[in-house]
Amino acid sequence: MVRDDGTPAVIKPLMPRDGGATRHEITALALAAGAGCATLLEHDVSRKALLLERLGKPLAELDLPLSRHHELLVAAAQRIWRRAPGSGLPTGAEMGAWLIGNIMTWWDELDQPCPERVISHAIDCAERRIAAHDDAHAGWCTVTCTSGTLLKRRTASSSWIRTACSQNPSTNSGY
Repeated sequence: MVRDDGTPAVIKPLMPRDGGATRHEITALALAAGAGCATLLEHDVSRKALLLERLGKPLAELDLPLSRHHELLVAAAQRIWRRAPGSGLPTGAEMGAWLIGNIMTWWDELDQPCPERVISHAIDCAERRIAAHDDAHAGWCTVTCTSGTLLKRRTASSSWIRTACSQNPSTNSGY
């Protein structure tokens, strides 16, 4: 589509999501103002739609070596990933902790549909995100799963320790 002012644009429908994910996406796009991502032109939360600047061809359609794809993606990430105090956006460390908790919850809820090594790799990636964003998480990191298993890790290089825990999260604090 093309706006009345001649700006090429696309409509992005928003998927139903829990929590403030829609608000977070709108806030992040507004703060980025097109640096590292498409520019947010308009949004309508009630209609669950964003109007974004239309970008060029997808990377997959460009005749570039994979190493160049990676360079472009890293450059875009470096432009958009930055602290945004007071914006209401979660920190990278908070998002990493959220990912770990949800990875484990979904794995348990779906009756462990993939090998544990896949989950371990996903958690390692989320831990690297935490480490990259927040030195305060250098001590114990704990996650409670729906199965009542408490996972504890002392450092990023140590293994997860599975122990039984209460289903009441308030009794699992202080690790």
